[in-house]
Amino acid sequence: MTALPAIFLSGFFFPLEAMPKALQLISYALPTRYYLRIIRSLMLKGVGVVSLQEDILALLVFGMIFITVAALHFRKRLD
Repeated sequence: MTALPAIFLSGFFFPLEAMPKALQLISYALPTRYYLRIIRSLMLKGVGVVSLQEDILALLVFGMIFITVAALHFRKRLD
């Protein structure tokens, strides 16, 4: 239920610039937006990792948040 809206709001099918401003703001809260920008930049443009630092940092932050929430949830289930 979350994968399809995330794909639509990431800019995979439609450019982010063509979306309403409210949907553009929501897309900042989805990791697929940053992943897609990294993949497109690496595959199509051939840019280096240095120019993708912001997107990589955003994905690292998402990863840390998800791992922390999962660890806390798992700890609660063990108790």
